[in-house]
Amino acid sequence: MREPKPWLRKANKCWYVQICGKQVRLGADRAKAHQRFHTLMAANATPTDSFPGLAKAFLEWTRANRSAGTYSFYADHLKTAVRYIRVSGDQLRPHHLDKWLTLYAGTSNNYRRNAIRSVQRVLNWAVQQGYLGSAPKLPKPKQEARTCTITDEQYRQLLGNAHPAARKLIIALREIGARPLSLRQATVDHLQGSRVVIPEGKGGRPEIIHLTPR
Repeated sequence: MREPKPWLRKANKCWYVQICGKQVRLGADRAKAHQRFHTLMAANATPTDSFPGLAKAFLEWTRANRSAGTYSFYADHLKTAVRYIRVSGDQLRPHHLDKWLTLYAGTSNNYRRNAIRSVQRVLNWAVQQGYLGSAPKLPKPKQEARTCTITDEQYRQLLGNAHPAARKLIIALREIGARPLSLRQATVDHLQGSRVVIPEGKGGRPEIIHLTPR
């Protein structure tokens, strides 16, 4: 099926689009006509054509096929994205993210990068599942290296001010260098000798944490 596109009728200098065999007048102003076109396309899209529909389907798939941590990562960003990005998936362009990204003003490049990565993941998944023919490539901020390292004095202060229940976790994090989420997911069933093996760690792959004698 040919994709509907706005066209200019020279007789009255107005923009139109044909949807389901019916010509819809969009107006004379080109910018406003194209904006109304995208609104109409989103309203007439099937649930798996519109970005909100694709995001919902992707999150349902992620909940069933990926770890709880992965689902939470994407859901945190996409729950706001779907309120601002209302176009169909194949019509989505970088400028459609502008208003949504104002919510991330003042945040780090890495946090904004992860937000945009969540939207890109939905589009790539939609291509893999056959919902879209291709996915637009969305520009993302450059990844920033994390260079913050606490000193021994700061570590002692952290332990001294921490809740007793959290002190063992803080000691373990410093001792073995694992991610906080990884230790939170670990159970006694994951213990294999001198290491902990989490079946679905970061990225859905097995994660191995080597333990120290302490």
